[in-house]
Amino acid sequence: MTIAQAVDQIYNYIDRKGLDAISPYSGHPGNLALPRKQEFCAALNRYRGLKIKK
Repeated sequence: MTIAQAVDQIYNYIDRKGLDAISPYSGHPGNLALPRKQEFCAALNRYRGLKIKK
């Protein structure tokens, strides 16, 4: 699975469940914003501690 495919799955999940689904709190305080997919992919690509398992 590529990073782009993983991000697509995450965004599909957010589309179904809402942005609250990825928040560690019950109900977000109103200051969450969803970044663009390419920004999210770029952040994951630059994250040196990222471990990808098969």
